[in-house]
Amino acid sequence: MSKKELMIIVGLIVGIVALFVASTMEFRKESDLDWRQKFTLDSKDPYGAWMFDQLVKTYYDSNNVVYHYKDTLIGDLDSTGMLYIMFGNIFTFTQEESRQLFDFVKSGNQALVIGKMKWLEDTTSYMSDEGNRYHTDSILNFTFSNDTSGTIYSYEHYNRGLQEKSSLTYGHFGFSNNGYSESLGHIETSIVVYTRTDIGEGSIYQHCVPEFFINHASKQDYYRDYINTILGQFDPTFIVMDHPNFNRFGDRDNADTRSPIQFVLSQKSLKTAYYLILFGSLLFVIFKSKRKQRAIPILEKNRNTTLEYVETLSSLFSSQGQSARLIPHIKNYFYHSVKKKYFLDEKNPDFVKLLSKKSKFDESELQVIVKMLDNSDKGYAYPDDQLINLHRRVENFYKTAK
Repeated sequence: MSKKELMIIVGLIVGIVALFVASTMEFRKESDLDWRQKFTLDSKDPYGAWMFDQLVKTYYDSNNVVYHYKDTLIGDLDSTGMLYIMFGNIFTFTQEESRQLFDFVKSGNQALVIGKMKWLEDTTSYMSDEGNRYHTDSILNFTFSNDTSGTIYSYEHYNRGLQEKSSLTYGHFGFSNNGYSESLGHIETSIVVYTRTDIGEGSIYQHCVPEFFINHASKQDYYRDYINTILGQFDPTFIVMDHPNFNRFGDRDNADTRSPIQFVLSQKSLKTAYYLILFGSLLFVIFKSKRKQRAIPILEKNRNTTLEYVETLSSLFSSQGQSARLIPHIKNYFYHSVKKKYFLDEKNPDFVKLLSKKSKFDESELQVIVKMLDNSDKGYAYPDDQLINLHRRVENFYKTAK
């Protein structure tokens, strides 16, 4: 086949593709925002909660905020003074999940549950029954029960843009089944949507209208003062952020069970782009699959520059007779790693016992490591053999701890 014939064929193919694209695509003015009701903490779309997540980390310091993914359990958090925040749209706590959360709160922690939650635990024991009490409105005027100033936080609901308000259907709490709960906030005069339930040494705060916290609400005047008032009710030492998508029970009532390819094929523009990619790949295989350059030579393995840095730093201190200056670095990294992985603070009086229990590491060996690390603060001069001994013990912990 001559070059001229090939160009003619390519031109015909391009023309056919252009006609196909023109016949399947529709050009109209659309918003770039996705108005689907996601209620996820990382989404910046109108119904996401990225702004709320950022405000929590700003209010309490992001270093004290972690996310509760499926590989950890609330029951594993045995500290006190913590705040657990669950945010979502519609989700269900099973009996086991309810029991774990109740035990967590009983020990002296707080929980803030935002969303249309359902409790499968016996509701006559602790939780208020939301029942079938529903209301519909486009403007929700919220007032805190203990606010003597009568400040009204007015939320305006939008569905497909910020030009025209739409109606929102929302439920509220009832108090017929228990005497533990207290109303903290309501809409209008009697529609209770924010409550506190005292359990043991702690409390569970429930807010059943998550729309107050989503991104497009942050464009409204009430938002910042409202969030600050909610968060100002807590003074935690540590915050655990949770979402139904993070853990095993999932957002069952709102989960999108479609596969990625099903979603792509359900959208006209994405479907067209998908088929064009397949067609373009086929053309590439036909005309450009033959290799036109030399084989790429084998590259050298990347060197472990971090290890080289450590070796250089160790050699530098050793040459200056200041090997003991490595101890603060070893100590800081050890306690930082433990806090990040096991949520334990070295100031906890039962630090060694709890760490041994969680990491399945010998408690007596941990006692030796902690004692050797703490001796550095007392002016103890480490000879080289003891510094090597400490290094080996710490490395053994990193390698064998669960």
